[in-house]
Amino acid sequence: MDDTPQPSTPKPDESAALRAEIARLNGVVAEQTRAAASQERVIDEMRESLRVANTPKPLWRKVAGKVRRTPRSIRRRYRLRALRRTIEAERPEVSAAELARRRSVVDEFLANTAPPAATRPRPQATTGSSLSLLTSLEPTVSVIIPVHNAIDELMGCLRSFVAHPPITPYEVIIANDCSDEALFETVRSVVGVTILDNPSNLGFLMNCNAAVEHARGRLVWFLNSDTEILTDSLDALVSTFDEDSTVAIAGSQLLFGDGGLQEAGGIVWNDATAWNYGRGAVPSEPRFAYARYVDYVSGASLMVLRDIFEELGRFDTAYSPAYYEDTDLCMSAQHAGYRVRYQPASRIIHHEGASHGTDASDTGSLKHHQVLNHETFLRKWHLQLAARRANGVEPELEKERDVAIRVLILDARMLTPDQDSGSLRMLNMIRAFRQLGAKVTLAPQNLIANEPYSSDLQRSGVEVIAEPHYRNIDDIINERGAEFDIVVLSRLEVAAEMLSLVRRHCVNASVVYDTVDLHFLRQIREHRLNGEVSGGFDHERTRELEIMCTQRADVTFVCSTSEKSLLRDLVPDASIEVVGNIHEIAPTKTPVGDRRGMLFVGGFEHPPNLDAVEWFIAEVLPLVVAQIPNALLHVIGSKVPPGLHALSGPHVRIHGFVPDLEPFYESVRIVVAPLRFGAGVKGKVTQALSHGVPCIGTSVAFEGSGFLDGRDVIVADEPSAFAEACIALNADDSQWQALRSDGLIALEKNFGLSRATERLAEALSIVREPTASSGTGTPQ
Repeated sequence: MDDTPQPSTPKPDESAALRAEIARLNGVVAEQTRAAASQERVIDEMRESLRVANTPKPLWRKVAGKVRRTPRSIRRRYRLRALRRTIEAERPEVSAAELARRRSVVDEFLANTAPPAATRPRPQATTGSSLSLLTSLEPTVSVIIPVHNAIDELMGCLRSFVAHPPITPYEVIIANDCSDEALFETVRSVVGVTILDNPSNLGFLMNCNAAVEHARGRLVWFLNSDTEILTDSLDALVSTFDEDSTVAIAGSQLLFGDGGLQEAGGIVWNDATAWNYGRGAVPSEPRFAYARYVDYVSGASLMVLRDIFEELGRFDTAYSPAYYEDTDLCMSAQHAGYRVRYQPASRIIHHEGASHGTDASDTGSLKHHQVLNHETFLRKWHLQLAARRANGVEPELEKERDVAIRVLILDARMLTPDQDSGSLRMLNMIRAFRQLGAKVTLAPQNLIANEPYSSDLQRSGVEVIAEPHYRNIDDIINERGAEFDIVVLSRLEVAAEMLSLVRRHCVNASVVYDTVDLHFLRQIREHRLNGEVSGGFDHERTRELEIMCTQRADVTFVCSTSEKSLLRDLVPDASIEVVGNIHEIAPTKTPVGDRRGMLFVGGFEHPPNLDAVEWFIAEVLPLVVAQIPNALLHVIGSKVPPGLHALSGPHVRIHGFVPDLEPFYESVRIVVAPLRFGAGVKGKVTQALSHGVPCIGTSVAFEGSGFLDGRDVIVADEPSAFAEACIALNADDSQWQALRSDGLIALEKNFGLSRATERLAEALSIVREPTASSGTGTPQ
């Protein structure tokens, strides 16, 4: 067994993609270089202006300076007015018939030379173009920006695409609704956009509907001209559709120019009043910072699957020219069985009112249609709205009325699923909870929101409670305890400290003690093996604490059938359920003949892992190398101690923490689990089998898993037996294939996500019916 295979030569299509990406990055570098140069010029000009301003000058110079400082657009208007006055003063008398003839000549010329009325070709790069967008000819997303005269805001929006270029292929379509040509001239110099010129003013709604005809993307993103995108604005919305097949429409977190929150999804009350939830608050506050299903998202940033947009009949023209068309589209999507999702990872600055004003009482403004269309919306949807709460009543519940049950998870720290199996299990348990219709709130006991883990959870729909919004875990329980139906206390250290407080303040909740593994069992095994316990723990004291937590909880989760049997003997009257590791099946594809090497995965903050690797390297690996001279063991795990690094050599690679394990599961032939003590079902085993890689381990490694020796896995406790199993599996392709196949079947049966969801529902059958603190439970 030798080292991991070298990467293969990229295929032609991969090479083309790489060249395209290199070209894109070169464009970004060039644009940033130009921007830096431009900023330097601005600074130089400012310095010169300050110098000149401090120099005495005659009156005519002061006047000329003021003229030069007048915005170019205003100076252009003055020149045009002067030109019109000159023409009027000097125009000769011409007969009506001659004027008509001249008009007809011009009209015929324009008809024969102009492009089609509704569209213009994509501008090409020209000398002097100041702005260039890195758009695609094969877009995933069609960005549609309707505009009428708000040119300064539009240019700010386009510049934000240069400052924060999306990764997803996109195109930009500017739907020009008869803007003043003198003002719009600047937009025509932008490279990388498609401009559609309407022959007459259609109004906002009809302009959007018409522009969709020219969209090529699978997704259409309607974006107001008075917005600016930020990093990940587009890509985060796209990922929302990729991760949730029920979503038809997704929208962004909208921010004011000063960074304050403008909207975190919308609420529609029973009187058809539409609320911008969170307006004026802090956008990073936990209740605004997680993705969730909502009544509607604002048309200022609304992304929709194009096929569904067509299926729903586009924006309903009953709301023309504007207002309530976005809310109506979202209601129509939900009525058809789809869902609408607010995604705070997509953040948009919205200069509200720059396009249409802000005074709805002004009967002469476009904003007044908000009042008129409210009545139209109410007539259309009054039956669906009747069951909702009255305007302003319990917004924290009404904002997510589809929630069936509310779950609070208290864990020792932020979940790091790429670093430890306990976090991976809890992350998948959260997914199972959400499949059961639960809203999940996670609070790490230390209140530290480590990134990117916290943001990843929020993006997926988990509310994360952490600093700086909360300073004490007790405050969370005191303030919000009554809203939860279930409280999960994960790990002994959390349960022992928090159980009494939770019992006092979470008066509507059933309390779950999740052992993760039986700590005292792991400690007593370590004591018998080494004569001491890491960290100086007393395993008997630990046992008594675990018994106490089990007695006081409504239900206790263990990871394995063997631990359930042991704990039931200790606490006969307790409710104990098995909720083991949870995995989505993702078998790797590399053929067995192309695989080399062995792999160990495990975080070294956990004492059994360090002992396992040291024992394997000292006792087992030399026996393997004697038969396979090029044998190689890859060791992956966080927090590697210096002494373990010292064991690196020709047959051992200590990688430390690796953010992506996929390449290793794709390349290695065997995963080893040489654990000599521990408890619970081992994540390193179930994760290996979920990827279709056979596993050799000790009895402790497979304890309580239900895997069968010789069929699903290979069990070996002595060094010689372990080495013989590694040597045999390296040589026998047919045995490898059989173990892979049977291991995948056993993993899906015992630890697959669908089965885990069923077990979780069974384990929570003791939970009382949702109380009044829950939402109505009515799906959207």
